[in-house]
Amino acid sequence: MNKMNRKTFEKVFSEKRLEKYFRRYNDDDKAMLHYQSNIELSECFYQPIAWNMEILKQMHSEIFTVMTWMNKDIPLWIAPFDRFEQACETVEKRCK
Repeated sequence: MNKMNRKTFEKVFSEKRLEKYFRRYNDDDKAMLHYQSNIELSECFYQPIAWNMEILKQMHSEIFTVMTWMNKDIPLWIAPFDRFEQACETVEKRCK
């Protein structure tokens, strides 16, 4: 990876987001390395979270279909998931 200086790093990732890292270390290189390491660790969770969300989406769809087919009210414990598709659409719009 090309070595960035602090100013460039702050331009790319925002000064506000990085201030706690630069405050913690007297060494800019260590602060930037810590931030980059946190990004790499966070990226490790993306795929498992996406898989879990896909499984939950499928479960929601199946339960909703069965409950509708049986002409029954959707149980209260499922109610929070009724917003799942709307939440997915909102996230997709934000990411574009």
